[in-house]
Amino acid sequence: MAIKTAFNLVRSAFEIAGAGAPTVLARYVRLTLLNRTSRRRAIAKVPEVVEGTTEPADRADKPRGEPGDVVIPVYNAFEDTRGLLEALKKEADGLGSIIIVHDCSSDDRIAPLLKEFRDEVPRARLLENERNLGFVETCNRGLEAATRDVIILNTDIELPPGALGRMLEILRSSKDIATVTPFSNSAYGVGFPDLNYFNERPFNATSEEVDKAFQTLANLAPIEIPRGVGFCMAISADVIANIGTFSRDFAQGYGEEADFCMRAGAAGFSNVIAPNAYVFHKGGQSFGGTWQTKARAGQIRFLSRHPQYPAMVQAYLEANEARALGFAALIALTRLKSTRGPEVKTESKGKAVVAFVSLGEETHSFEFANAETARQAFEFAGLELT
Repeated sequence: MAIKTAFNLVRSAFEIAGAGAPTVLARYVRLTLLNRTSRRRAIAKVPEVVEGTTEPADRADKPRGEPGDVVIPVYNAFEDTRGLLEALKKEADGLGSIIIVHDCSSDDRIAPLLKEFRDEVPRARLLENERNLGFVETCNRGLEAATRDVIILNTDIELPPGALGRMLEILRSSKDIATVTPFSNSAYGVGFPDLNYFNERPFNATSEEVDKAFQTLANLAPIEIPRGVGFCMAISADVIANIGTFSRDFAQGYGEEADFCMRAGAAGFSNVIAPNAYVFHKGGQSFGGTWQTKARAGQIRFLSRHPQYPAMVQAYLEANEARALGFAALIALTRLKSTRGPEVKTESKGKAVVAFVSLGEETHSFEFANAETARQAFEFAGLELT
């Protein structure tokens, strides 16, 4: 870490936590070490199989059930915004209100683009801030205007057909679920194939192809996670009514959705990953070049409020259940990309089993804590461990 970065981090900690700054910084360091060592952790737990939930291939991308509202905070990012709105036009019939909150973009092309979408899509609503309110206030204005369960979307995503409907279905599968987040290439704790780092899409696949691979895993139970990720997150209307919207203390963004999820957890709700949805995320687009500084400050504020979070992350990474689901998704993706199907080799590493999944010259490795865990993972991936 550069000296300037470290200095700014310490300064933020004392500004936010005062005399508690050393303790908060210790939590920050612990979390950083957990993230940096996450790749070394073996898979110790596999997802549960839910009988009778396999989705027919011709229905997996079709909207079903009660519609949900969508909230989109918009600030600049013209090309990304245009791409998302085009995708939503194809989804609109299966959604409730599409609530766009425009936060006074400096790009003059944005306002006409949003108004055109509002005029073309019957259930679209456009709220325009009179002045720039920032990310959190803009999100909250949309959340407060919603009347149903809601999915909040960043503009810097690629949205596959039907992903929102699948997320809403999982959200409503239990009254205890507060939020649902899809797998992604770049989203903390839900990355694919690597949970905590930026990922290229495997095997030169498109976002839609990766999502189709995840759709084959509809028979796996949602995986509980310490916190959801707000780039694409379904939120229960009942939970919003119970605990409120995002905390305005995270005015610049970064940390607000994590804080919301922790407050939901304290109120008895859970946050889960959808096993059957993938959404591509460019990441860091909403905040320009200062996003890393703002992310660190947001994390310091978050850790000052939620001291239990590093221990929750450690337990999540030690189980590595989401990584096991990623293994199954990668196997499914090889079947979509090649008529030969998956090329999988294994080797022993003490008690552990390491699996290598290859297609062409690209190989991904997955370490399982023991042979039984590997056997279970291979079974729900449709393979036999030899």
